[in-house]
Amino acid sequence: MHPLKRNRKRPSKIAGIVFGHVPPTAPLDEKDVLIEVDSVAQSLKRLGYKPVRFPATLAVSDLLARIHRTKPAFLFNLVESLQGHDRLSYLVPSVFDAEKIPYTGVSGDAQIITTNKLIAKAILASHAIPTPQWQSCSDIAAQGIKIRCPVIIKPCASGASLGISDASIINDKNALLKESMRRSKAGRNEFFAEEFIDGREFNVSVISNFDREPSVLPPAEIIFHNYPKHKPRIVGYKAKWAENSFEFSNTRRTFDFPSADGTLIQSLKKLSLACWKVFGLNGYARVDFRIDRLRRPWVLEINGNPCISPDAGFVAAATKAGIKYDGLIDRIIANLANAYAQI
Repeated sequence: MHPLKRNRKRPSKIAGIVFGHVPPTAPLDEKDVLIEVDSVAQSLKRLGYKPVRFPATLAVSDLLARIHRTKPAFLFNLVESLQGHDRLSYLVPSVFDAEKIPYTGVSGDAQIITTNKLIAKAILASHAIPTPQWQSCSDIAAQGIKIRCPVIIKPCASGASLGISDASIINDKNALLKESMRRSKAGRNEFFAEEFIDGREFNVSVISNFDREPSVLPPAEIIFHNYPKHKPRIVGYKAKWAENSFEFSNTRRTFDFPSADGTLIQSLKKLSLACWKVFGLNGYARVDFRIDRLRRPWVLEINGNPCISPDAGFVAAATKAGIKYDGLIDRIIANLANAYAQI
């Protein structure tokens, strides 16, 4: 049994919580991390730790100085972005790797290759893991269209469904070329087009056990309730953050499936473990899928360190598996990167 499970009343030790600094003017998706930080801090207290918060900016040397002064036993990494840039989320764990500071979740290297969706999709394809065909908008503008419509336009390195709306679905090549030329002006590889799988949507959460082996939590399906026929069935920005919107009220999560879905559920679990292995993940992650009309699963993206606010999908999956919130945090701590640390 892991020592954390044997000794709930361990002597109080400092546990640092690192997260991207959130300015007062930040949008809702960025401010959500503050709820996550509060929840983790309360759980750490219940587990016998003294939580200390470390808001991070691009001034990494200042962050390290504060950490060295405080001397935490480990750092709980909740960095999703730095100064509004999701693509920089890898920077903090990479620095911790270099400094040999123990921290939770995926490594800096894994964060780089999962956050950049173009890199992630290339890795998936190279390992024969099914992912929809794609092409960067800058490549389309320069060389022409090489994928089939309809497509969905996505940011290459942003989470929280930022920039995803009904307008992201493009049905014909002329419109795709025009939109790609417009988007390519934002900078090389800022956006890409992905063949749109018009079907069911699932996500599968994976967590390391106390023996450091990955465990697949119950898969979840997003049900698009009351969606009219013409409306794209996607989990866009409104579905996640606009509480007064139709999308927010009518995208619902379920863990209950008919026996006819048994083979599909097993395929999702198998593919999620394959992603875990291929991307060298640790701690906790979520894999997002679409299912086509032939019941074939396609991996959309891999999310290292997904949100663990109490109302998040990852926490819902853990609860479905019988893991309470403190038990979830306990497992995450048990699988630190740089795990030689004594905690």
